[in-house]
Amino acid sequence: MKNGKIQPLLFLTCTFAAFLLGLFAGRALNNAPLQVHVQDATPAAAGADMEAPTGQPNSPTAEKPILNLNTATSRQLQTLPGIGEVLAERILSYRDANGAFQSIGDLVNVPGIDGRTLDAIWDYVTVGG
Repeated sequence: MKNGKIQPLLFLTCTFAAFLLGLFAGRALNNAPLQVHVQDATPAAAGADMEAPTGQPNSPTAEKPILNLNTATSRQLQTLPGIGEVLAERILSYRDANGAFQSIGDLVNVPGIDGRTLDAIWDYVTVGG
């Protein structure tokens, strides 16, 4: 009688342990860094009416990583990885309400921008210059 109760309990314990192992292994895989590839946007691809100040890139790349958060337009901000129309407008609204960004890290104060988004655009923006 004692063996009859231990075997199902042992089976349930092993099944639960396997479930937890799979759960944590899956979570570890999902937390792998997100890799984003940025391509240059030509005026034809990004919209012919896109205006960029002389010397400023239309799309930041590894070769031309500078997009000034304090002077960028909504369209220019949208060239950044993970920044769409809504976030670009929130960045501009935050800038209008609070003044110039003092550091790139100030972007986390913009609603909708988290650490992952900040990491994705960090190398493509500046606040000085």
